[in-house]
Amino acid sequence: MNIRQFVMVFLFWFSTNTVASSTQFEDGMNYLKMGLYDESITKFSQILSQEPENAAAYCQLGTAYRLQDRLSNAITAYQKVLTLETSTGAYGTAYLCLAMIYQKEGVFNRAKSHALESVKLLPQTAKAYLVLGEINLYYQDDKEAKSNLLYATQIDANLTEAYQFWANRPLVITKLTRALLI
Repeated sequence: MNIRQFVMVFLFWFSTNTVASSTQFEDGMNYLKMGLYDESITKFSQILSQEPENAAAYCQLGTAYRLQDRLSNAITAYQKVLTLETSTGAYGTAYLCLAMIYQKEGVFNRAKSHALESVKLLPQTAKAYLVLGEINLYYQDDKEAKSNLLYATQIDANLTEAYQFWANRPLVITKLTRALLI
């Protein structure tokens, strides 16, 4: 096989795998949107068996696990993203999702450090500031909470959770404290 034939075979193989991977990714995303998390996990796992460095697939795999409340699997997927060469957005998303998981688990020191990383990497993502604001409320840092929650609403004026958290901060603090006692 001469070099030209080799290049043609390689390009054909690459385009076939890229199209297949792209279709699998779309299928996985559609399954996620429909709430078919097991099917989504299968699709993203198939992609990762062929492309073990695909950070987007790891992010979405983590999302499927998180939505199933399989948090240790989700943490593993998001932490894998942080070890790969990828975009700032992917890193920011992984940090944000880790912050949400650790917040849910009541591990607020980790939640806060991950939330701080997410706002650095995703400065125009309202959800990052919302999560950080919620964590600030846990620490009873009203000034920072207010700043982050208000900034979240500046980014997305329709983010009603930010308004609700600030208006109900005594109730939120009580709920967070109770969650730690359980």
